[in-house]
Amino acid sequence: PQPVQASEESAPAETPRRSPAARQPAATPRPSDGPDLYDPANQYTVVVATYGKSRVELAWQTHDHLRDSGLPVLPPVEREKDILILVGAAPRAGDLALLEEKVHGLVGWEGTADSYADAYVQRIERLIDRSGN
Repeated sequence: PQPVQASEESAPAETPRRSPAARQPAATPRPSDGPDLYDPANQYTVVVATYGKSRVELAWQTHDHLRDSGLPVLPPVEREKDILILVGAAPRAGDLALLEEKVHGLVGWEGTADSYADAYVQRIERLIDRSGN
């Protein structure tokens, strides 16, 4: 999986501009980018949102909102035909229950309640290939 790079040109006019460096994460998520999905001790993460590959800027808006809300979010991760927004990583699914509950109660960046009501805990191996790390 590769974090998605957002094009500054495609950002809507009302979206706060960020420096290009802020929109160009490393080729693979690093621990400094958020939770470590490649630590074999971590088996689960919370899938907050899934976007089609054409929705790069929307994925970044969601990422920024979650980060600004104090959640341990990774840069958008590209997988097959989708862009995933992932929050947290833990050895057991139950370890993420409070984080999942917090995500469910968060108002979306567009001001809509229940924006993340569909967030769910998932095994990391079902989302990304960790065999090369």
